[in-house]
Amino acid sequence: MCITSQLLALGYTPLNFRFYKVFDRESKSVLDAKAAARKQMYELFYLYVDLVLDKGAKTKTVFFSDKPVDAFLSLLDLVHWRG
Repeated sequence: MCITSQLLALGYTPLNFRFYKVFDRESKSVLDAKAAARKQMYELFYLYVDLVLDKGAKTKTVFFSDKPVDAFLSLLDLVHWRG
């Protein structure tokens, strides 16, 4: 069983790369989203679990790239050249 499915089985809610549970500060009980929405923020405690790799990933992730911008600019040059 993978870690993600284990966290889901424990009642954590996924949020991007992290998981969380919401607790009532006074009763220390787990709240669902509807119950948490009825409480004031200071009455809640959010417990986050961030998954971090202990080894480098084999895939390459590109966060920023100029390639789409360059392609768009060269298209603009072409349109401008044709007049």
